[in-house]
Amino acid sequence: MGISVSQRLYLMCLHIPVSKVARTLSLIERNGLGITLRELTAHHLAGGDVEAVVNGLLFAREHSIPLHWREATAIDLVRSSTGKALPEVLGACAEPRTYTFDTFSADGPGPLVGFTRDGTRIRATCTLRYRLTPQHVFGSTIERQHERLAVRIAILINEAPDPHLLEMAKSQHEQRLLSLCVEAGVQDVSLEYRRA
Repeated sequence: MGISVSQRLYLMCLHIPVSKVARTLSLIERNGLGITLRELTAHHLAGGDVEAVVNGLLFAREHSIPLHWREATAIDLVRSSTGKALPEVLGACAEPRTYTFDTFSADGPGPLVGFTRDGTRIRATCTLRYRLTPQHVFGSTIERQHERLAVRIAILINEAPDPHLLEMAKSQHEQRLLSLCVEAGVQDVSLEYRRA
């Protein structure tokens, strides 16, 4: 692709470092990212770091993190107000995480319990395995899922005829809970039921 003489003059008039843009365009072309010179120029003029964004997109691709040009540039531009640069955000997304709870709310002391229809008191523990998405790094939604999932778990316990059938339905329950929170980056849900 390269940069033509007229494009070089245009970049120089805008005080955009031509060598940096040329390196970045070469990287884009080698990796098939499909980002144009116009997009690079616009991001640079907005105060962004085009090399960091392109390297971030490559990192995201390598680690199967869903990230598009617009999201990457937005994260790059808000780094001054959030204190989180794109590499830091993507690093947080690359690491698998777990969140385990056995209470109805994150700050509540009450245990997560329910009663099967035969009157058996059951206590539950739920473990979520997830990866943050770039959109969730600034305010993880996993903790926000806690109460919603806890109530749903109590309902599942209360709908079960007895502890034996509750245990048999556990994998179905895990799939139902996963479908409720997959948009928050949750990849797996595991439940543990025990008599309380």
